[in-house]
Amino acid sequence: MGEDKNQLLQEGARAEAEIDSNVIEAVPKSDPQGLKVPRRTRDNVELALLIGILAIAFGLWRGAVKDLLTTSHPATLPDLQAGGGNLESTPEVKHATTGEWVEASGLWSKFGVLGAAFDGLEIVMSSRESPRGSLSCWISPRGRPMDGACTETGGASGLPAGRSCSWKIVVIEISPTILRGARVLDTGQSDPGCLKDYDSRPSPFVLERPTGHSRRSP
Repeated sequence: MGEDKNQLLQEGARAEAEIDSNVIEAVPKSDPQGLKVPRRTRDNVELALLIGILAIAFGLWRGAVKDLLTTSHPATLPDLQAGGGNLESTPEVKHATTGEWVEASGLWSKFGVLGAAFDGLEIVMSSRESPRGSLSCWISPRGRPMDGACTETGGASGLPAGRSCSWKIVVIEISPTILRGARVLDTGQSDPGCLKDYDSRPSPFVLERPTGHSRRSP
C-alpha cells in the first residue's frame, strides 16, 4: 500500500511539472528590444507632428487675415450709421492725426515718417518725396475693422520711376502710440513688376511714433 501511494505521488508531481512546462511555453517570451521604437523613427514622427501643427496654425491665421482683407463693406459703428456721430471726434481719428508715424521695420520703413490728417471722410497718411519714392494711404474710420489702401510710387533708387504698387489694408487698432493692421498686395491695382519686389501673401504691420518726435497737441 505504501509503495502504491508513493507511486501515485510521483506520477502526480510529474503531471504537474508537465502542465507548468506547457503553460510557460504557451506564454510568449517578453522581448524588450522588440518594444522599443528606433530613435530616428521617433524623431521623424515628432518632426512631422511639429510641421503639421505649424502648417495648421499658419493656415488659420492666413485665412483670418484674408477674410478681413476681402471685406468690402465692413460693419459701421451704430452711432455713425444713425447719423448722430461725428467722425472727426472719434478716438481713432484723434489718435491717428495727433503726431507722426513710422514703421520701425518692414517694407514701409524705407519711406521714413508719415504724416496724417483727416479730410472729413478718411484718415489720409503720406510720406515725404524721397529718392526711394513715396507712400500714401487712406483709412476709413467708419468700419470695425477699418479698411483702406496704400500706394507706393517709385523713385530713382526705389521702384522704377512711374511704377506704383498698391495694397489693401485693414486696421484693427489705432491707439495714442500704435497703429496696427494687416496688408496684402493688390495685384489688380499694381503694376506687374510689383510681384517681383513684394510678397503677395498677407502680412501684419505696425506703425509707431517715431523716436525723438514729440506729439502735437490736438
